[in-house]
Amino acid sequence: MRRLATYLLCACCACALCTIIVVLSCSCEQSPPPIRYRASPRIQNSADERRASLPKTYLMIVIMTRANDSAVRAVIRDTWLKLSSKGVAVFRHIFPVGIANLSKRSLELLDEEQNLNGDLLLLDALIDDYANLARKTLMAIDAVCHMYNFDFLLKVDSDSFVRVGALLKALKDIAHPRLYWGFLDGRAKPRRRGQWAEREWVLCDRYLPYQE
Repeated sequence: MRRLATYLLCACCACALCTIIVVLSCSCEQSPPPIRYRASPRIQNSADERRASLPKTYLMIVIMTRANDSAVRAVIRDTWLKLSSKGVAVFRHIFPVGIANLSKRSLELLDEEQNLNGDLLLLDALIDDYANLARKTLMAIDAVCHMYNFDFLLKVDSDSFVRVGALLKALKDIAHPRLYWGFLDGRAKPRRRGQWAEREWVLCDRYLPYQE
């Protein structure tokens, strides 16, 4: 029994010694520096030059509508877009519309509307349905970034009424180049039934806080 206890004591000491050696060796090794991605000066200068050559505006407004919403777009043009007397140097607007799989007649109507107003962003590769809403938003923002040189971007739905003058004043008062502004909502619960059901959401009983 005494011999067994001696063996166990020696084994424990050996394990403790090995653990200390491993910990010390790990702590002595320098961890690699974090990877940071930054465009080279040449690429950055080229992007800045290209951006400077684009039509300039202070606020770019992206209004989400669908192909058959021509009447809605007409109301928006005649109401809150018209209430501000500011010119294109202050704000511009655009209506992104996915046109993949549209009928010939629908495309003709959109062409007529575009020729009349010139404010549609026609997305050839996008089927305009709810499942593609996030993709549509990304494509629209990417497109306007290549079309205009702007300081701020506002994305709104077609049922929004924007007080453009008040918004412009607030932006100038805040005057922060990295402003990310919206209503922070942490109360929304995932729908389990119906058309907008999200049965795969299992993280918690509410969505994580997000900007509306």
